[in-house]
Amino acid sequence: MTGVVGDGLAYLQMICDGYEWFDHFENLPLTGSSGTARSPDFVFSRRDDLSVAIAESKATRGSSKERFGQTVSKAYTEQVSPYLGLKLGSSVASHGFAIGSYLTSNIRGELFIHHTETVDNSGRSDGGGDPSEVRRGNYINILSLLMGPEASRSMRSGSWSVRDRTVITTRWLGREWLLGNRGRYGDYLWDDIDEFFWFRKQRLPWRAASFSPFALDLEVATIAFRALERPEQEKELLNNIPEMPSRLAEEAKRAGGAIFPDGFAVLADDPLPERIVIRSIDLDSAEVEAAEHAEAQPGELRVQQYGGPDVKEKPHLVRLWLKE
Repeated sequence: MTGVVGDGLAYLQMICDGYEWFDHFENLPLTGSSGTARSPDFVFSRRDDLSVAIAESKATRGSSKERFGQTVSKAYTEQVSPYLGLKLGSSVASHGFAIGSYLTSNIRGELFIHHTETVDNSGRSDGGGDPSEVRRGNYINILSLLMGPEASRSMRSGSWSVRDRTVITTRWLGREWLLGNRGRYGDYLWDDIDEFFWFRKQRLPWRAASFSPFALDLEVATIAFRALERPEQEKELLNNIPEMPSRLAEEAKRAGGAIFPDGFAVLADDPLPERIVIRSIDLDSAEVEAAEHAEAQPGELRVQQYGGPDVKEKPHLVRLWLKE
């Protein structure tokens, strides 16, 4: 668990430094030899930068500061530095970080960071620069959280598409969001959602309606779906992802949630989401159209059945009794 917390803190530090997208190092093909079997954890991409950064995360709950500082320094030397200047996927690792999370206190932590100042690329391949593969991996990682690992593996292999499927969205803070739904009502791996349930009740959190707390901005999700379906033809789309307004991140924070620069969000436990909609996405026109929309009243559970274009909607309202 300490390592997981350290990875999260390293990610947040990179976001604070202006990076928006990431993938796991092992997901990207390496061109050239690093001369070592050890490797870093992550690859990061930032807006308007054709190169990428690599990062190694370390964490401890029991080491001394001096010893842990040496561990982080060694991680940079042995796991980051050997890969600088090499081609990862379609871009070049021009700089890197070793980020150590010192977590010996229960109420606070400290970060130890070693990073690149100058890079000697002599004898290494410049290989051009195209960070689209890192950004593609970023959205596959996000969609894994929303749709499940099986769908994610199919996306990475190129065998999965959102075409002819339905997705579930909500409106939050004035924007539309693709919802994760991996609970007892199934996930997005299947071709159709035969039945969909949702609640509207004061103080009822998302998780009580079988949603995960994760979401992806719908405009960004549509671009990602197109790029994942046709990675070679549409990869330039990933280099022009719209930037999330900074005010949204502040609004989400005040509401108890979080919005990240790549469009990923952790939803607040909003007691009354503005609306929840089942949609189909037209990848050819890049337009997102609501298939059906109906409002549920507080204290009621609405069941909508969708069986395809030949089956009419059959709404049923069921009184739901919940203990406070």
